[in-house]
Amino acid sequence: MKRKALFSIIMLALLTVGVTHDATAQKKKKKKKKGKTEQTVNPNIKLLKTDTSTVCATYQGGGDAYFASDMLAKMWLRIQVDDMDGEYGAKQYWEKLYAKAPGFSSMVYTNGALIETRLAEQILEDAKGDEVQFDYANFDPTAKAKFDKHLDAAEALLNDGANCYPPGDDLTAMRGYIEELRNPKNIEGILELYTTALDKSGNKTDPYSLISIARFGEYAGYINKISSEEARELSDKALAVAKFNEGSQQYDFAAKQIEAIQEQYDTAYAQIEEQKKQQAEKQATASKASAYNEMVQAVKAGDMNTAKAKYTEYINSIDDMERKYGTAMYMAGQYYNKQNFPEARNIYLQAASFDASKGDPYYYIGMMYLSSGPQCGPGTGFDSQRVLWPAFDKLTLAKSKGLPADLAASVDKTIADYTQYLPNASQIAKQGLTVGQSYTVTCWINEATTVRTQ
Repeated sequence: MKRKALFSIIMLALLTVGVTHDATAQKKKKKKKKGKTEQTVNPNIKLLKTDTSTVCATYQGGGDAYFASDMLAKMWLRIQVDDMDGEYGAKQYWEKLYAKAPGFSSMVYTNGALIETRLAEQILEDAKGDEVQFDYANFDPTAKAKFDKHLDAAEALLNDGANCYPPGDDLTAMRGYIEELRNPKNIEGILELYTTALDKSGNKTDPYSLISIARFGEYAGYINKISSEEARELSDKALAVAKFNEGSQQYDFAAKQIEAIQEQYDTAYAQIEEQKKQQAEKQATASKASAYNEMVQAVKAGDMNTAKAKYTEYINSIDDMERKYGTAMYMAGQYYNKQNFPEARNIYLQAASFDASKGDPYYYIGMMYLSSGPQCGPGTGFDSQRVLWPAFDKLTLAKSKGLPADLAASVDKTIADYTQYLPNASQIAKQGLTVGQSYTVTCWINEATTVRTQ
C-alpha cells in the first residue's frame, strides 16, 4: 500500500463524533460584559469533551472552549483533504490552538505531530518518485534536512505532550509512525513502539493507533519478521479494542479498516500459497522429467545402478499408472537384455501391479524361465528340464490376462514346441515325484509349480 493511500485511511480515523463545523454559519458577537473580553463564538460548534491536561495551560470553558473545539474541527477537515500547510491548511489552525491552549487535549500534540510527519512524508514521496525501494543514501541533502526537521518537530511535540499527559501512553504509537519514516528497516523497534502503545492504553487506545498497529503488524508478518500467526494476533487485538468501543464513529471506522487490512493480507497470503503450489508443481514436473531422462542416459551408459535409482525416483514421483506401467516394462526389458533375470522379474512383477489387466509382464517372465535351463542345470536332464513347469505356468497366465495377437500366438507355439522337453515319467519317478504333485523349482526361480510329463 502506498503511503499516500494509507495516510488517507488513517486520517479518516481521527475524525471525532459530534465535532462539526458549519462553514457558512455567520459568526455572532457577544455583547461586552463588564470585566469580560469580547469573544467570537460559532453557536453551531459542539463543545468537544477532551482529556484536558491538569499540567499545561488550557481554556477552562465557555467561549474559549468552543473556540478550541472549532480549531480542532477545522484542523481535522483540512487533514482529511491532505491540506497541511496551505493558506487555510491544518497547520495554521493547529498553531492558533497550540499557542493559547496546549493542554486542551492530547490531540493537540498527536495531531500536531501528525501534521509534521505528513509534511515529512510528502518530502519523502517526492524523493522516491517511482522507486519501490528507496535508498536513504540517495536522499537529496536539502530535502533530507527538511524531512528531518519535520520529524524532529513531531518528536519534540510528543515530548512536550508527554509532560502534559504523563505517562504519554497515547503518544507512543505516533512515535512508532515517526520511526517508520525515519528508520523503515527497524522493524523490531517500530513493533516495540506500537505494541507498547496497545499494551499501555488497552481499550483506550485511539483509533488511529489501532489502524497503524494492525497495518504494521500484518506487514511485519508478511515480510517474515514475525510469524503470520503473531501478526494476526496483534491485528486481532487491535480489532478487539475497536469493537469494544463499538458505537463510536471513529472506532467503528477503525474496525472496518482493520478488517480490510486483514482481508488484504489474507488475499496476499492466498496468492503466495497459490504461487508456491504452482512453483512446486513446475519443479516437480521438471524433477520428474529429469529423473526419467537420467534413467535413460544411465541405461545407455551401462550404469544400471544409477538407472535403477532414477527409475525408482521417477516411478515414485508420478501418479499416472499407465506411465508407471510403461516405464517399468522399459526398465525390466533392459535387465532382460542384460540377462539379469532376477532383477528383470522383480520389475516385470512391479509392472503387473501397475496394470493387472496386462499379460505382457508374465509372458516375459515365462520366457526367462524357459531359457534358464543352462543356469539351473547342466543344460540337459531333470535339473534343466524342470524350469519348463513354471515357464508354462507364466505363459498360460499371460495368455489368460490378455496379450497382443502376436504374443498370444507365440505362447501357443512355444508350449507346443517345448512340451517334448518336459521330464518324462521315468525321470520324475527317479526324483520320487508323481504327476500333479506340487514342486518348488529352486535355482533363481524359486517358485512352486505342478509336476507334469511329456
